[in-house]
Amino acid sequence: MVGLVPVQLDELTASGPVHRATYGIPRRSGDSLRQGRLVRENSLCRPGELRQGSRDFFEQVGRVSAQNPSPDVPRILHLVNSHRWTGAAVPAVYLAAGQVAAGAEVCVAGTAGGSLEKRARGMDVPWSGAVAFHRTSLPHRLVQDYRAVKRLVAEFQPDAVHVHLSRGHNLAVAALRSVPAERRPVLVRSVHRFRAGFVPLHRAIFRSTDGILVPSASEGEAIAKRLGIANLRFDLLRGTVDSGVFRPRTDSAVSALREAWGAGKGSVVLGVVSRLRKERGISLVVDAAENALRRHERAMLVICGRGNYAEELEKRLRDSPVGERIRYLGYIDPDELPAYYNAFDVSVLAKPGNDATCRAAIEAMACGKPLIAGDVGALRDLTRNGETGWCVPVKDSTGLAEAMGDSIANDESRQERGRAAREKVLREHTSEATGRLSLEFYATLRSARQA
Repeated sequence: MVGLVPVQLDELTASGPVHRATYGIPRRSGDSLRQGRLVRENSLCRPGELRQGSRDFFEQVGRVSAQNPSPDVPRILHLVNSHRWTGAAVPAVYLAAGQVAAGAEVCVAGTAGGSLEKRARGMDVPWSGAVAFHRTSLPHRLVQDYRAVKRLVAEFQPDAVHVHLSRGHNLAVAALRSVPAERRPVLVRSVHRFRAGFVPLHRAIFRSTDGILVPSASEGEAIAKRLGIANLRFDLLRGTVDSGVFRPRTDSAVSALREAWGAGKGSVVLGVVSRLRKERGISLVVDAAENALRRHERAMLVICGRGNYAEELEKRLRDSPVGERIRYLGYIDPDELPAYYNAFDVSVLAKPGNDATCRAAIEAMACGKPLIAGDVGALRDLTRNGETGWCVPVKDSTGLAEAMGDSIANDESRQERGRAAREKVLREHTSEATGRLSLEFYATLRSARQA
């Protein structure tokens, strides 16, 4: 579909100057960064107008900050074709917030009126609802979205366009084709879960993409091999958490949870926070827990979440020989999650979900909890050869039970890995860290294109 939209770039400039406020995005000249927030001033500019000195900003990445802004800081446009605060949209907004903190000028374009816009604005992330991102493949709707993306690119004049889902990716590739090569921003795609579909189309889309972010190096290599693109550049897609909200704590709320669960002094609580679907490996976790709990009477398993596997899970727990020590708590309000993570002793996650960065695992790690996880995707990197937890082969119920048993039996090892988990989050998974690392990746891609 990307080759079927005959819109000319000069349609944007025929009517002369355009107010930047038209699309709800900040203007470059006259903008200022004050404590990491963009403040827009009223003025006019012509879409497509090249900013003086903007193309050498990559040499300055790492030297700009919100406290000491440069007039030529990087300008990043994120396309997130979603209205909900879930899945790939969540790490996209956290990444944008980190880039603002690192000194970049950022705009997140998403579907207006939903929880995603509310959360983004609540985090002081500049937002645009200029693109409707229609959830239909009707040709006239695709053309409308294409033109909106094209206008947004011409108006915001980004130095990098970062897309997070397939529809936004397709629209960006089409819209950027008409931008002159010397002014064309680098195009980056975050790939949370790769579905090849029609390979020739995906090959064309990814060949028009400067780089991708993937949950693990092995997945980047697999995508390159599947599409037959030998020089596909990729970096790790790192999840982001607020380390001030998700932090170790021992307070009355945490104690009350453990008491309500029947976890007394010396008890070890294995905790799961996950969407309840069969493909998430919940049944595998229960299998392993039944095995481990029979051998360790001081341990219990707590499962939090909702999904289509919930009813089956409840039925299974009623028939479980250790069902009195496996508690299903249902959906937990996000604001209450920090207390729940702190009430756990170990976090368990068998497989990643739609958010391939495994945000729940990182949130628990930020609270100082070690991770028991399947050897797949981002979970492999998070457990890092046993330094921050236990990594077991996917679908290996016996190995998962052994890891649970080891975490229950060895208090010192469990606590040491929990401290290492917190340190890893502070080093690699805060907004500031992911923002800085992403800007460095954009710089690498720009250099590679110029070479």
